[in-house]
Amino acid sequence: MKRFGSQIGVAFVCCILGFMIAHQLKTINFQNEKQSTGMESTEISEEVNSLSKEKSDLQKKVDELQKQVKGYQNAAANSNSMNKQIVDELNLSNMLTGSVDVTGPGIILVITPQKISTSTGTSEAITGEDLLYLVNELNFSQAEAISINDIRISSMTGIRSSSGGSDIFVGDDRISPYEKITIKAIGDSKLLYSALSYPGVLSSIPSSYKTDYDKHESIKISKSNKVIKFDYAKPVNK
Repeated sequence: MKRFGSQIGVAFVCCILGFMIAHQLKTINFQNEKQSTGMESTEISEEVNSLSKEKSDLQKKVDELQKQVKGYQNAAANSNSMNKQIVDELNLSNMLTGSVDVTGPGIILVITPQKISTSTGTSEAITGEDLLYLVNELNFSQAEAISINDIRISSMTGIRSSSGGSDIFVGDDRISPYEKITIKAIGDSKLLYSALSYPGVLSSIPSSYKTDYDKHESIKISKSNKVIKFDYAKPVNK
């Protein structure tokens, strides 16, 4: 019965998460439509506020359901060693996909713009490629979790600059290259610190930015609100 209840809980969470994906797509489509239809700014503002509140309410429901599922997992783990092994594997999977909050030692890198002239083009601005390079260096140094401006990075998070260079896309989110950027990484703090200190690693960042980084005993990286879905890749049956 407990197993059946946990299956229902997981299925319910999946349904809610699927609805959030549809809601997110609706928001994106609406933002695209508003540019082509020329809606009044007041109408746009009201619609965006409504969608934001709806998303916030859904996120609260998902958080509550995830707590219930966590309770099912704990109950299953306490029943026998086989269930505990399954729960441990599930927890590891959740950390890898970024679907749970994580905490641990690591480093925090802050990139602050000093003097950037937008009139001379975007050559002086940091780019998505610069951030992607830093993420790769941190991953190479065995970072177990990474975030950029509190946006969780997973194996399916793409990072690139917009066509005009005015924004940097981190997955579906946008950050400004003209504002402070904070990168958090959890792992061996000494190893991660050494990676950033290695000659040439931070040289790709334009000189118009100031970089500060240090080791921390405890860093919290929040979970991602994105759901990883595989439409084409399937597990191989041995």
